[in-house]
Amino acid sequence: MDKTLIQLRIDSILKHISLVKDDLKDMSLEQFASSDLHVRGTCFSLMQIGEQLTKLESIFKDDYPNIPWKEAIKLRTLIVHVYNKVDAYEIYKIAKNDLDDLESAIKSIKI
Repeated sequence: MDKTLIQLRIDSILKHISLVKDDLKDMSLEQFASSDLHVRGTCFSLMQIGEQLTKLESIFKDDYPNIPWKEAIKLRTLIVHVYNKVDAYEIYKIAKNDLDDLESAIKSIKI
């Protein structure tokens, strides 16, 4: 895969992480769960992150085992194919607890 395309995929992941973190910065679980707009927006960004990780996994999986490849890709699949069963609490928990580590790991990728 071309280095420019790899960088675009990494930049997309980082952009969506930033969007989610900014959107939920001062939001409680109750506020999040009652806001269809925020749930949908967060799901969209998590779906985009998973999609980009799908494209990068074959190149970087062995060198970056700290990136939760399988979990992010499974989440993307769940959101895309079983959207009506997405649990707002789980999405909020992932968004609040897992994105900082993912962001650090993605920033560590050397291309």
